[in-house]
Amino acid sequence: MLDSIEAELIEQFKQIFGKYDTDDTKDFPYPLFFDIFRLIDENSELCKALVGPNGDISLIIKIREIFRHQCIEAWIWLHWSY
Repeated sequence: MLDSIEAELIEQFKQIFGKYDTDDTKDFPYPLFFDIFRLIDENSELCKALVGPNGDISLIIKIREIFRHQCIEAWIWLHWSY
C-alpha cells in the first residue's frame, strides 16, 4: 500500500514538471515552484509521514531525479547549447 501511495504522489510531481516547458521557466520558475509547494501543502501530512524520521529517503531521491531530468538538464541544454 505504501508503494501505491508513493507512486501516486510521484505521478503528481511528474504531472507538474511535465506541465511546464523549459522555455516557460528559463527566466523565473515561479509558477513551477508554486505548483510544487502547493502539492506539498495539500499533502502535508502524507509528505511528513513519507519523508519524516520514520520515512524512506527513496521518495526524495525519486522526486529529485524527476526534477533533475525535467528541469535542470533541460535548462542546461537550453542555455548552453548555442
